Amino acid sequence: MERVATGVPGFDGLIEGGFPKNFTILLSGSPGTGKTIFGLRFLKEGLDNGEKCAYITYSQAPKDIQDQASEFGWDMSRLEFLELRPEEFEEALAGKHYNRIVLDSLSSIAVMTRDSLGRFIMKTKEMGCTSVLISELPKESVWLSRDTISEFLTDGVIILKSVEAAGEVKNLLKVEKMRSTKIEKKSNIYSITDKGFEVKSYLAR
Repeated sequence: MERVATGVPGFDGLIEGGFPKNFTILLSGSPGTGKTIFGLRFLKEGLDNGEKCAYITYSQAPKDIQDQASEFGWDMSRLEFLELRPEEFEEALAGKHYNRIVLDSLSSIAVMTRDSLGRFIMKTKEMGCTSVLISELPKESVWLSRDTISEFLTDGVIILKSVEAAGEVKNLLKVEKMRSTKIEKKSNIYSITDKGFEVKSYLAR
C-alpha cells in the first residue's frame, strides 16, 4: 500500500511509514494540544513535494494560520485556503484535484451531519486526496470526537492529550485506529518546539 509521509518527526514510524494514501484521518484533542501545528506540518510536507494542498477553515482567518506557520519557518505561500460552510463543500471542491486537505475544524461547523461528513469524505476520496479532519475534544470525553460520529466514518484516528502527573505536564499522542496498518495502542510523548510538532518516545499502554 502506498504511504503518504506526514513530515512530523518521530510519527510516521508508528504507522508503517505514513498515512495510507487516499485515507481520511481524524485528529482529535483538547485546546492547545497542537492539532493545527500537526495539520500544517502535514500540508508543508506535501507542498515541499510539489503537491496541491488546501486548508479548509470556517473559524480562523487565513492570515492567522499563515502567521502560525511562519513561527516555525515554514513557507506556506502555495497553500490554498478555502473558507467554507458544509453546504458549500461539494460545489467548491467540484473539479478540484488536491493531494492533501486539512479541515480545521469539525467542532466549529455545528451543522455538519453524518450525511454531510460522509459526502465530504467520499468527495476527497474520489479526487485521490489524503485528508486530516481536526476536532476539538473535551478533556474528560469518552468519545474520540466532539460530534461522536467522525471516529466511525474516518479511516484513522489520532488522539492528542495533555496530562499532568506529579506536577509535570506531558503531551501524549495515541493512534487509536489506522486501517490497513499495524499499530500499537501505546501513548507517545510529543513536544512542540521551535521546529514544530515532534514525537519523542513511548509510554505504557
